[in-house]
Amino acid sequence: MPIDTSVITGTQAHRHSIDSSDGGFLQSAVTGMTNLTEGGIIQGAAGNIQTNLPIGAAGERLAVNAGATALEYVAAGGGASCSDILNVGNAGQNLTLCQWLELGA
Repeated sequence: MPIDTSVITGTQAHRHSIDSSDGGFLQSAVTGMTNLTEGGIIQGAAGNIQTNLPIGAAGERLAVNAGATALEYVAAGGGASCSDILNVGNAGQNLTLCQWLELGA
């Protein structure tokens, strides 16, 4: 870790401990955070324990599970397409989404 004081200059070999005054990254053996995955998300779990949520697959999105207790990856929803027929309000017109957008509705 680079250090520059009136007493010490240069890089000092060091080991981080639980004491936050040491600064920098903590070793996984000290933090308890092991088995992390590249691109994963650290999330809280019951009992104040952090867990790793591995990165989802291409095309998935992050969502809250049905019990509202954790995050999960789900298939991305489709949404509306330009050719979908929409009846807006009481206009009595069935137009495609793109036609409504062109009208400025």
